[in-house]
Amino acid sequence: KADFFKTYSDSKEAKEIAEKQIDFHQKAYSAINQAAALLAEAKKNKADIKDAMSILLSSKGMFERFEYENALIEAEKAKEEIEKIVNLYTAASKLSTIEEGLEILSELDIDKPELIAKVEELANFIKSQDQNSALSLAEELETSVLSILTPSISNFLSSTQSIIMDAKELNLNASAQEELLDIAHKDLDKRKFK
Repeated sequence: KADFFKTYSDSKEAKEIAEKQIDFHQKAYSAINQAAALLAEAKKNKADIKDAMSILLSSKGMFERFEYENALIEAEKAKEEIEKIVNLYTAASKLSTIEEGLEILSELDIDKPELIAKVEELANFIKSQDQNSALSLAEELETSVLSILTPSISNFLSSTQSIIMDAKELNLNASAQEELLDIAHKDLDKRKFK
């Protein structure tokens, strides 16, 4: 006697398990590829990727052994580790730009001790690998420095333009200085200050 209910129940369970495996396969495959792409980008930036690489390789191994659910979990861990590395690298890069901006402001006799204190705080966040705080403060500081630096450089270029015009009125050749000033204006438009 055929037990149709048991046959139906078993095939339904097999179908659900297969669908779940397919779903985990697709998600794990996608997460591994995303992590690999992030890792390649981090590697280009000379970031230390050893830990993230180890996690990613572990994920790939699980995937190859058809352990898709575990592979997905590991791939997500790898992505998180890589994002942490990238965020810290980005914050450190911004720190360098911020320090250059503060140096230029100092040369223009514009001192901002409150920003210098925040730069020290940013450096501490980077050292302690507090990626979220580091990136957030780096973006805030970069915006602050650029908002002060841009008009300050613009004013400096205007006064330089005035001096060049005075030199030309005295029949002095200032064409080289005009070319440099033109380059400086273009750099200011690109926010390239150094």
